[in-house]
Parts: sequence; structure tokens; C-alpha cells
Amino acid sequence: MLSATRLMADYFSRLDLSDAPDRVVHEAKRLLLDTIGCLLAACDSEIAPVIRNAAALFGDGDVASIAGNPRRSSLLAAIYANGRLANALDFDETFPVGAHFGIGAVTVALAFAEAFRLSGREFLSSVLAGYEFGGRVAAHIGPVVRVAGGRVMGFPDTWGVAAPVVMAANAQIAAR
Repeated sequence: MLSATRLMADYFSRLDLSDAPDRVVHEAKRLLLDTIGCLLAACDSEIAPVIRNAAALFGDGDVASIAGNPRRSSLLAAIYANGRLANALDFDETFPVGAHFGIGAVTVALAFAEAFRLSGREFLSSVLAGYEFGGRVAAHIGPVVRVAGGRVMGFPDTWGVAAPVVMAANAQIAAR
């Protein structure tokens, strides 16, 4: 009997754009454009230099690009910096349960596409796999806040805001 983890890994490692309905592929493209817009909008923000400096902690390299940085960096530095930049202005997408993890799906796919020379199809498949997996995790966990009578009453005991982001990113890695 296969574990749930193995079943998910098998499914997402085989996911291809031809498996997805046209409207899902369209929404993956919208997610990509939204995330890139958020990423570029944050390049000149006050926090951008801090993020780029922190990315240096993930090592040097000539593997992947950090938005607004003229030199390429290590894979982890690019994923970290671009993810933080894309979320810096807090305009990135929001999944129905209140989480936004598209940045994990897109920025990992961007870095992997550059580092491993993925085709456009492979790249978009990675975005789709990451977002789909992150969405499944977020939907299972539920809303990021407890609401009663129209008022926010706190956070659920099992919620970890970063969980869908990390899972979205991990799905990308497993898929490629």
C-alpha cells in the first residue's frame, strides 16, 4: 500500500499541462503574471535591499536571478529573495481560505527553470503542480483565522501560515 506522501509525489511528478483543463492553465498563467508583477513592483521598495542582503546568507552562485539584482545567485538565494520580494507589498494572490502561497509555486519554478533550463511547458507545469499541491494543503488545513459573528477571534490551533507555501515549493522540486 502506498503512503499518502508517495501517492501525491507520484501524481505531481507526472502532472503535465495536457492533463489540466484549459481554464486551469489560464489561471496558472494569471498566477504567474500576478506574481511577477508583485515581484517587480517590490524591486524598489524599502525592504528590497534588506531581502537581497539576507539572500546572501544562502550562498554565492551563478545559477539563478534575483529580481533587481544584476548578478545571478545561488538557487536557494534566488528562491528566498524572489519569494520574499513577491510577498513584500502583500498584493500577491489569496487562496479562498485566506492563505497566499502562489509565490512559493512561482518563485521556485522560476529559479528551477533558469537553473535547469526548463522549457516553457515544463515551467508552467511546475507552477501548476506547486499551486495545486499548496491549494490542497491549504484547503485541508482550513481558514487562516477563526471568525465568529463577523469578527476575527484568533488563529486555528493547527494552522501554519507557511505550510502551504513550503508544500507548494516542495511539490515543484518533487515534480522535476
